[in-house]
Amino acid sequence: QESTRRMLEDRLSTQQIREAEESADGFPRSIWEEGIQLGWPGMSLPEAFGGGGCSLLDTCVLVEEVGRGGATLPLVVSSGVAATLLEHSPQSEPRDRVLSEIAAGKIVCPALIDEHGRNEWDEVRLPISADGQLSGKKILVPFASVADELLVTAVTPDGDTTIVVVDPNTEGVSITRHHTKVGLPLFAVEFNDVLVAAEIHRGEGARTALDAGLQTGSLLATAEAVGTSEALIKMSAEYVTVRQAFGQPIGAFQAVAHPCADMRINTDTVRLLVHEAAWLIGTGQDASEEVASTKALANEFFERLANDAFRVHGAIGYSNEYDLQLYTRRLQGFCRTLGETQESLERAAVALGI
Repeated sequence: QESTRRMLEDRLSTQQIREAEESADGFPRSIWEEGIQLGWPGMSLPEAFGGGGCSLLDTCVLVEEVGRGGATLPLVVSSGVAATLLEHSPQSEPRDRVLSEIAAGKIVCPALIDEHGRNEWDEVRLPISADGQLSGKKILVPFASVADELLVTAVTPDGDTTIVVVDPNTEGVSITRHHTKVGLPLFAVEFNDVLVAAEIHRGEGARTALDAGLQTGSLLATAEAVGTSEALIKMSAEYVTVRQAFGQPIGAFQAVAHPCADMRINTDTVRLLVHEAAWLIGTGQDASEEVASTKALANEFFERLANDAFRVHGAIGYSNEYDLQLYTRRLQGFCRTLGETQESLERAAVALGI
């Protein structure tokens, strides 16, 4: 944890974060390449696929440091959602090959949200023909422009959900970037009679595998947001210590000190809940309720934290030239991906049998 933190502090400045956001890749490629050498992408994958065999809790700790450093990397989508989805799919040559690719640092992106869809858990509508051709559109696909493989959800003529592998370089695939400010490169992917490379899963089991992948992704995204919050807490604490008003630091006033204290309490609370859920999953227990309720609570806490960070900074916090917005935008984007508040509460209620 400490070595990862130091590496990111040494290798990634806020200016480099800004440049990475505006680049064609949309993320700091040099940090990703170094992370591959350190074994980050396959950290929690089984050793049989070239992974490190570590626990999900270990990966949560790593991802938290990535969030703290401001490095937007494809760990959550590739090593989280995609890898877990594949691990919960039947053994096959394509499945094993893609898992090994993830461990080696290849970027595998799930394309899950259909055009006009609301979120990743929506009913799948993209049609696939009987001979394995896709025609339609997926939206809000992270890192699609740099993907080595796409995992696409589709519906067969018989009404079954299927998960297929698509090479993004296949004829008929077009990728267009969404213009967003959430610090995450998002794309629309259009398929025009695209022949899939392989089928990974089909039927009710495909939905189960997808839910498992989304659960892991939601938990890792929350861990990353904990790290982002830590960066905001540090910036806010430093600012209220040096900013003077009425002859003393503004942090001496309760109206400023109390929000700062809430930032710390709420972030530590979410971290504890993330670690508990990761431990449950790592020991083979069902953590559906814990993951969903943690995401719902984190959404509420972190949206408030971002707003409080702006308040304690005052006008300077709203300046593009000031670094605060690099982290608040990421937090606000987190609250709207891999489980919005209402949707997360509904899933928690289902898990509780309510």
